[in-house]
Amino acid sequence: FSLLIVKASSKGNKNQDILGAGKSFNNFIIASVIGSILGFVLVTQTNSIITPIFVSIIPLDVLFGFLYVCVAAPFVEANFFRGLLMPTISKIIIIVFPKFNITFAGIIGVVVSAVTFAWFHLAVFSGDPTNMFSAILFGIIAGLGVYYFKSIGFEYGLHFINNFIAFTRLI
Repeated sequence: FSLLIVKASSKGNKNQDILGAGKSFNNFIIASVIGSILGFVLVTQTNSIITPIFVSIIPLDVLFGFLYVCVAAPFVEANFFRGLLMPTISKIIIIVFPKFNITFAGIIGVVVSAVTFAWFHLAVFSGDPTNMFSAILFGIIAGLGVYYFKSIGFEYGLHFINNFIAFTRLI
């Protein structure tokens, strides 16, 4: 929904495609696949081996947990942090500081959205801010992927894989 708002509010604005809300569904699919592959490599190389799930009948709470943690949360967060917040911050930077170029404003948008993303995930780290570095790093990688592919699909794929691996360790 926020992606549609951003697209509608920026009709005729060439900066929108540069700043990252997305150009087409094809970009979303390509970026999602690449983000998923990168997420899988990053998470499996930095953590222990993934525990496979062999469940013939999935309990309802596991199904709802999966839909929330692996599907809904990454989608909402991708749209908010990378689809809405990142380009909005970048646009504000360009408006307030017209001498800054679009690339510099985009990088500021990436960093601000990454730090905000990490702050929103403080509860995941049991309130310990020293563990937020990984969320900031995730946010920067996701933001740069969105900036490069011009689609939130990269962040969604990366986020889906990260949350899926975390979810499989919880059940």
